[in-house]
Amino acid sequence: MTTITSSSKYAGLTAMLRHDLRRTRLMSALFFLLEFIALPLQLALLLFSRPERGFTLRTATYAQIYGNLSAVLFPMVIMLSAAVIAMQLMNYNFGRRSVDVYYALPFTRRQMILSHLIAGTLAISVPIVLNLAITAGLALVINPAVGLGWLAKDLLLWILVGYCVFISIMLTATLMGNAVDTVLYAGMLNLEPVLLFLAVLATLGSFVIGFDPSSLLNRNILYLHPIPMLITQIFSDTWVPLSGWAVGIWTVLIIGGTLLTVWFYSHRDAELAENVARDNWFRLILKITSSFLLATVFAYMIFAVITTGGIYRSPSEEMAFVLGSAAGAVIGYLVLEVIFGRGFKTVRGNWWICLADIVLAAGIALMAVTGLFGYETAVPSVASVEYAEVDGYLSRYYRSHSGLDIQNTVHFTDEKAIESLTQLHQSAIAAAQYQAAEGNPEYSTSARLRVVYHLYNGSTVTRSYYGLALPEDGAERFRDLYSTAEALEQKNPVMQIGKDEVRLGDITVMNLSGAETLVSDSQTERLLEAVRQDIFDTAAEKINQSGEPLIYLNIGYHYPMMEYYYDAALGKSVEHPAGEGSDSIQLPVYESFDTTLSLLGELGIEGKAFDPTDYIAVYGVYDHYDLWMDSATFRANSGLAYYWVGDYQVMGETYSGLADDPSTMELVDVEWSDTPSQPAGKLTAEEIQMLYDLSSPCGDGEDEYSNCLLLFDTGITDSDGRNHLMLIRFIPEETLRSLDTGLLERMTLSVETDADGQVYIGQNNALYLNNWPQANQD
Repeated sequence: MTTITSSSKYAGLTAMLRHDLRRTRLMSALFFLLEFIALPLQLALLLFSRPERGFTLRTATYAQIYGNLSAVLFPMVIMLSAAVIAMQLMNYNFGRRSVDVYYALPFTRRQMILSHLIAGTLAISVPIVLNLAITAGLALVINPAVGLGWLAKDLLLWILVGYCVFISIMLTATLMGNAVDTVLYAGMLNLEPVLLFLAVLATLGSFVIGFDPSSLLNRNILYLHPIPMLITQIFSDTWVPLSGWAVGIWTVLIIGGTLLTVWFYSHRDAELAENVARDNWFRLILKITSSFLLATVFAYMIFAVITTGGIYRSPSEEMAFVLGSAAGAVIGYLVLEVIFGRGFKTVRGNWWICLADIVLAAGIALMAVTGLFGYETAVPSVASVEYAEVDGYLSRYYRSHSGLDIQNTVHFTDEKAIESLTQLHQSAIAAAQYQAAEGNPEYSTSARLRVVYHLYNGSTVTRSYYGLALPEDGAERFRDLYSTAEALEQKNPVMQIGKDEVRLGDITVMNLSGAETLVSDSQTERLLEAVRQDIFDTAAEKINQSGEPLIYLNIGYHYPMMEYYYDAALGKSVEHPAGEGSDSIQLPVYESFDTTLSLLGELGIEGKAFDPTDYIAVYGVYDHYDLWMDSATFRANSGLAYYWVGDYQVMGETYSGLADDPSTMELVDVEWSDTPSQPAGKLTAEEIQMLYDLSSPCGDGEDEYSNCLLLFDTGITDSDGRNHLMLIRFIPEETLRSLDTGLLERMTLSVETDADGQVYIGQNNALYLNNWPQANQD
């Protein structure tokens, strides 16, 4: 059909625009009302119901202008208005009679589509401008300090939000033959970039060892569609830094989408109206990508049925996912052809689309399970790394340090440290591959490792390994890395004193029996420096936990405390100084701490060898809560801490076991088959010495149940008399099972058998760590 051309292109455009504006004015008025309800009315109602807010609203725009409900409703109404107005303007293209009528008008196709674009943009923009103007007036009446600086930015960005939805539907409508397909494909066009990104990330994250989907997701989630970028800027009072590349690409795409809409409409075939079976490149792309999404969902359904739940996938799980992807692609093809072809008539003829679906879905699955072209095993060379960031641990033992800003991430710049890191990285890869193929090894240490290499060429390499079961050589490489000076400087709590306004307090020295000596204030700085030097030296030589502790240092420190409260005038939580807090760090001093021991000897403070007569009882517990852990070896330290006991446990003559509620404990006769001749916890000096020799001063840091704690009761109590100072040591459960049952009973332990016939040690007490000795901070 030949289009009649107007004698004046501007007159034709003007005439068509007047027609389009008349068509859209009522719809625009309706959405003005809806937007008014969504934003200005919400603010007015809030002020009416809570008039005091009128005098305390903060000057920040987001919380003042956009309340919680408005922040959701207003953008939803804008996007809905853009979709409805676009469909209203293009609806005639979906009927053959209306197409013939419109295409017979004395306007060029270019004039018609330009008129549609201008009229639609105005119909979307005018309600936004009017409602924001009303909102600005309300805000100025409420609080003149809010000003109008936010208005121009928000006007432009809200209009762009609407235009992004509008142009996507206009572009789709020029390529579709009916309204249903236009809505479906426009929805796919807007959603599929996000869904495809998530599907690929999920596949790679599930099957590529070391792949870190969270890192890519956090960096790119804002940039997968322009609307999140725009709304992020609107709901912020300052400019949010965004990727220049992403902003540039989306700017080009929006402009390009507008130009393509004009071009496609100008060349649109009138016979396309009411056609539901005719494919074009646009339909094909979205069909294939939609089939990939359905294939991924189906593959995960199959995978979920057969998976063993391991973090690293076995070969059988990988094969099931690949086959599930291929089968899911066929199912997705059939479903989409039936939906978009309105039946089965196109299924056979479009067999090659099915083949493309299979190649895409199975190809991505194969890339993931085969290591993503060497991604799994790639480790940067030491010479290429400028610095690295590492976040990891060998065990879950940790004790928080009040007031010390110890970060999880450690920064490494030293070449030797980076070399140690690359060796650890290779061990982590090998361990993960072994776990995938064979499962967890019999003897291993649980670990987590996340590393980010920053290369000299400006790029980064990120790898993450969760749920690792490292063999001993891998665990030692972990300890090697965290024993470097850079790691100690950032992770060891003793090194944090003097940083960030944390100042040194008193230091007390405790020998193994709990006797405590206060170090003179004039010598505490010297002692702290001696301790730091020994930590560096012994960590480098890997002897920081060798031998037996001779003494324990309680190193006190003071730190600034902050109070947080909600400031109604500012509309946010704020902090302000709230004085000082204090805490202490307990550090075991081994015979390898030469500098520290020398200085203590100079001060007349000597350690004392273990003497079993210094202890009145020994108990066994499994609770590893709140123990100190060495930051270099990731092994729990022994120590001297106050445990809740109660006098009846060590002073009475009989024992029935500790009740769950300590306040209800009473002394009753024991009903053991062979009643101990001594009260609970009471052992002979020989038995105490034997238990000391069988135990060790540090835990293995692998499993909280791999070692039982032996508590050697010094008999020293705190102010309330119910907390006893205990020397903490570690003993394997296997060793406990070899001891005499009568001895175990007096240690409040027993040999039990579970439902599967497995023998284990049962804890028959409710002892718990109440507090650590605090250096005198008065």
